[in-house]
Parts: sequence; C-alpha cells; structure tokens
Amino acid sequence: SGDPRDFFNGTMVGGPLGPFFTQTELSAADVTRLYNIGKSALGL
Repeated sequence: SGDPRDFFNGTMVGGPLGPFFTQTELSAADVTRLYNIGKSALGL
C-alpha cells in the first residue's frame, strides 16, 4: 500500500480510448497520432 499522496487526486480526461499509459517515452508525433485517433473516434 502506498501513501495517499502518491496517487493521482485530480481530474483526468480521455476519449473512447481513455488516457493512455506506456512504458516508453512518447514523441510529439506519437502523442499527436494518439490524440487524432481519439478525435476521429469521437467524430470531431
């Protein structure tokens, strides 16, 4: 069990894909691609 201060205590948003978590560093192009996939899924 962790200290409650170690857990996210704010607001998180995500589209149909939800927030994404990776075990690698994403480039700006990777983030843009994932963002655009989410926008497309929402029909925006």
